[in-house]
Amino acid sequence: MGQELQSAHLAVRAIAGVASLPLEQEREGLVADALSPWVAGANGLSQKMSQQQYAGVVPITVFAHK
Repeated sequence: MGQELQSAHLAVRAIAGVASLPLEQEREGLVADALSPWVAGANGLSQKMSQQQYAGVVPITVFAHK
């Protein structure tokens, strides 16, 4: 199992635990397999947007608290 997929398994297990959701190991694997490409893409985007050249870029959607 690759490091990213192993991290995805740990993340799924942790989130399920915090939410008090019982998750069988087989289903944990299915969820981790589905999410790991998304996590890799999100991490890549986060690294890119952390570069100085993107410091002024902000999201188009603004959430306001009332």
